[in-house]
Amino acid sequence: MPGREKGRRLARSTNPLGEDLHADRFASAKRLAAEDDTAGDGESGVLLSGRTASRILKTARQQLEVIADEEQYNNEEDGDDNSSDSGVAELECEEGNSDMYGNNNFNDNNNNNASAADIDDDGSEIILEYDDTESAMSEIPSEMDMGMDMYGIDDEEARLLQKFQPPSRVQSRNLADMIMEKIREREEARKTGDEQQDQHMEGASVSEWEEEKIDPRVSRVYTAIGSILKNYKSGKIPKAFKVLPNIKNWEQLLMLTKPHEWSPHATYQATRIFAANLNERMAQRFYAAVLLPMTHQHMANEKKLHPALYMAIRKALFKPVAFFKGFILPLASDDECTLKEALVVASVLQRMHLPPVPTAVTIVKLAQQPFSGPRSVLLRVLIDKKMAMPYQAVDALVAYFHRFVRSHSKEDKLPVLWHQTLLSFSQRYKGDFTAEQVSLLQQVCSRHFHYLITPEIRRELNVAANTIAARGG
Repeated sequence: MPGREKGRRLARSTNPLGEDLHADRFASAKRLAAEDDTAGDGESGVLLSGRTASRILKTARQQLEVIADEEQYNNEEDGDDNSSDSGVAELECEEGNSDMYGNNNFNDNNNNNASAADIDDDGSEIILEYDDTESAMSEIPSEMDMGMDMYGIDDEEARLLQKFQPPSRVQSRNLADMIMEKIREREEARKTGDEQQDQHMEGASVSEWEEEKIDPRVSRVYTAIGSILKNYKSGKIPKAFKVLPNIKNWEQLLMLTKPHEWSPHATYQATRIFAANLNERMAQRFYAAVLLPMTHQHMANEKKLHPALYMAIRKALFKPVAFFKGFILPLASDDECTLKEALVVASVLQRMHLPPVPTAVTIVKLAQQPFSGPRSVLLRVLIDKKMAMPYQAVDALVAYFHRFVRSHSKEDKLPVLWHQTLLSFSQRYKGDFTAEQVSLLQQVCSRHFHYLITPEIRRELNVAANTIAARGG
């Protein structure tokens, strides 16, 4: 009908221009109500993307594998599991009793640093652990990358570096003895500090005795946890162990679990928990007392590092200051450290981000120590990070290389690794050299010459000298 068509045109013409332009961009109320009614009919119409469905299936498959592994392990280890299960049952029954630990044993500073894994439920916790492990496992280098081929060290070079290794003063060391030695050293240092306050000696002795006393129930729980960690490969970690970093006397309770008997996978999980919840000072003590002796003992026995321990070292770098003070520097100072150990740790440092200031301090500390193969490897990998260093670190490295002018004659053959480290230092930091430093390094090149590397070093030093002359320095 002509009248109806005219009426419709008039109705459309009365709409504002903005509504006509944005009519397709905004949903009407009727459309939203219709969609709500459709959605309320049931969830059968909801479709999942292929990626989401595959992730759900993958997670379910992983959980089924974990359950199957645990059932198989329980069938094989009936005797051990009976004691472990009783310990876990006792742990779960007494978990809610906060008075078992004592309210005074918790650190207020660490209560706010609870791990995210403790907040999640059990299912999501397992998923996070597997995702973290898989991502780290994919980045583990091959044996060739962690071995002598990392810096082109052949057998002759290894023998030459071994000549600079100081003689071992320790015949044989048990891992448990090493850990207890670290604990005793810290206890003696703490007692020495307490003796300086003689006016409070009597009250301090009573409180110290009360602090050393452990509830028998707590002792049984952590002893049972130690038996679990001894054979641990995958799965959940007891929650009493997860809260251990928040307890004041955590080191004392940690010894009840016998860290020297932990499996490599348990060491990784423990490092993951302690690195996330401890401050730098406490994490340093854990690295020096547990992670470093465990790594050293495993390398001495197996001649290679377990992948789980490699991941533990990577995880420890999330507290870089504690890692340098509690792991790298003690490792470099230990005469028992082998070239293979240093290469494995260097492969971790090579792949991880390092903060400039702690790295520069570590370089200065390494440069002040006597020359050895492991220290040279660690120094080389830190220099290759190409990060900005303060002038004090550059001065320390120049003094380190110039020391060989006085300590070694011209006939003494130095390892190729030493020449390569000097070349890397000259290439990375030639723009920071002063005229005096260039002169000292030129003396080093005149004293110790390598037919392939020294000409490259001199070329870099000439570039630095020309730059200084152009600046008028």
